[in-house]
Amino acid sequence: MKVESLPALTDNYMYLIIDDDTKEAAIVDPVQPQKVVETVRKYGVKLTTVLTTHHHWDHAGGNEKLVKLEPGLKVYGGDDRIGALTHRVTHLSTLQVGSLNVKCLSTPCHTSGHICYFVSKPNSSEPPAVFTGDTLFVAGCGKFYEGTADEMYKALLEVLGRLPPDTVGSAPSAARARECTVATNTPSTTSSLPATWSPAMLPSRRNWPGPRRSTAPGSPRCRPPSRRSSPTTRS
Repeated sequence: MKVESLPALTDNYMYLIIDDDTKEAAIVDPVQPQKVVETVRKYGVKLTTVLTTHHHWDHAGGNEKLVKLEPGLKVYGGDDRIGALTHRVTHLSTLQVGSLNVKCLSTPCHTSGHICYFVSKPNSSEPPAVFTGDTLFVAGCGKFYEGTADEMYKALLEVLGRLPPDTVGSAPSAARARECTVATNTPSTTSSLPATWSPAMLPSRRNWPGPRRSTAPGSPRCRPPSRRSSPTTRS
């Protein structure tokens, strides 16, 4: 399994997931579809699948254009507000991308239909990967636009926190990661997934930072920076 990180907009990433055996590929949150098509052609793979984490435009906003550029794509997601959706998924739904197994993990809070995607290759020593959208960042978690702190706690500790310890997590936003890692020296973009990846993964409600990391002077808030537009249209 190969994962190519594609910078998008000013503070996001898209992820191209390639099955080395079949040369089939999936794209996670293709907000810049032309860049996706160019990368697919560069690697000489067949794009079959779109994995959409949630409906906000900076993740799902490129879906409709991409399906016009690449007809026949299967577009997965957990929310009917996702553009060009062809397959509505729920918690523990499964699908295939070539020989890769994809498990859908429902993580409502940032949005009510948020899905994380756990990707693994059967009978392989390669570590699995999880694509967390705006649920989990390096050193923090997403804003609670459509859910509660209890829902975020469950998503982080009871869903993502129970994935295999060698799971590689992919942080969608470099800028948001940098904001939260000034004081922690935590690596950005990809890393293994235990509590060292994010203080939001600490295994107790007492220690769990919730929507903010600290109120100490000079301590960065571990959540995405505020945006000018409505939270229903931006992540």
